[in-house]
Amino acid sequence: MFHDALWFFGFVIVWYALMRYILPACGIPTCMTGACQIKKEERKKSNATKQ
Repeated sequence: MFHDALWFFGFVIVWYALMRYILPACGIPTCMTGACQIKKEERKKSNATKQ
């Protein structure tokens, strides 16, 4: 059981490091580096179409 938990937490740590540090260093944007945020202009356009 301890072995399974170790694999799980190890996977989570490696995934976090990959998304937060390794991929951005290679030039690949991720949501953790802010690539998934909606720009202010797009947000204004979507609000104007709703009204």
